[in-house]
Amino acid sequence: MNRRNFLGLLSAVSLLSPSWLMAAPLPGVSHCTLRHQGDLTSLVLDLAGPVQYQVFTLSAPDRVVIDLHGVAAHLPPGALNFAGTPVQGLRSGPTKTGMRLVLDMHQPAKAQARLVSMGGGHQRLLVDLPVGHAAALMARHAPAHGPRQRPAVIAIDAGHGGKDPGAVSGTRHYEKTVVLGIATALHQQLSRDPRFHPTMSRDSDFFVPLHQRVLLAHQRRADMLVSIHADAAPSRSARGASVYVLSAHGATSAMARYIAESENSSDAYAGVFDSTLSNDDPMVSKVLVDMSMNATIASSLDLGRMVLGHFKQVTNIHQSRVEQAGFAVLKSPDIPSILVEHGFMSNPYDCGRLISHRHQVELAQALHTSIGDYFHKYPVHVA
Repeated sequence: MNRRNFLGLLSAVSLLSPSWLMAAPLPGVSHCTLRHQGDLTSLVLDLAGPVQYQVFTLSAPDRVVIDLHGVAAHLPPGALNFAGTPVQGLRSGPTKTGMRLVLDMHQPAKAQARLVSMGGGHQRLLVDLPVGHAAALMARHAPAHGPRQRPAVIAIDAGHGGKDPGAVSGTRHYEKTVVLGIATALHQQLSRDPRFHPTMSRDSDFFVPLHQRVLLAHQRRADMLVSIHADAAPSRSARGASVYVLSAHGATSAMARYIAESENSSDAYAGVFDSTLSNDDPMVSKVLVDMSMNATIASSLDLGRMVLGHFKQVTNIHQSRVEQAGFAVLKSPDIPSILVEHGFMSNPYDCGRLISHRHQVELAQALHTSIGDYFHKYPVHVA
């Protein structure tokens, strides 16, 4: 290229919109402080724009983790005063989607977060860190004369297993291994949350027939069933997560019908004895026709919408609405049940993320938050 052409190109570039040359800056944290009164400490973050967040706790050592999505990865200057609080220190660092804050704690705290609109597009995130007496008070959502709440029993169903590998990627990664990783991460998180008592249909690589997964949930008096999957699609271009619930009136889409047929085929791996158990069991036969299923499906749809809302923060979405079809593992008349396809093993991009332990933990965190939202809306009480 000669000098004249080069100068002409340079002049043309200089006339382009600045947005072509530089991405618009992300909103940032404009103010960060700790408020402390009695046994209640709160981290206050003022944000110069919309934000999506996740808050969860870790133990050994005790930490509170706050993930902020869509924000600049820096805090305003100025040291926080940790004196007299249960907080030892604050660390921060960038993530792929924004910033992670880690509060190192002197003792466990039941972190609770809420977002408040401050007007003009600004928001305030308050993360309450109650300990001692304050934690006990906040744990009692109902008044003393009202019904007492109990931990919700969550049945975590890792799909496939043993002789049934599930979907197999082009790189020979098995669905049964991926979903066990997500299910195990979810079990670990729920186990640390006093609001829940998780149980797993399988905790290692063995096969469980579909009807037995439903029976296990009933035997363990589950309040919710979450079935974990990562299927394959006829086209390698299909990607992203989807959430499914049972349908009493046929599949809502061709993809929902395809996925249901694929997941229901797992029982082709069951022996003759397993099939006889399924046919002879009156409870399993009853669930196919019980009219109380309608209310359970409505609750499942509500849960599914919560999951999709939180999944948008950590992964791609294949179906933006909750789909329905005749999934055998969801046929319980009184347990809200969802089947989550966390991505497609047949898609190279999805598969690469699904086999990552970090992404499995992110997906489990989104499920944990969704389950918390659901039982905040529909608490379970001591009978």
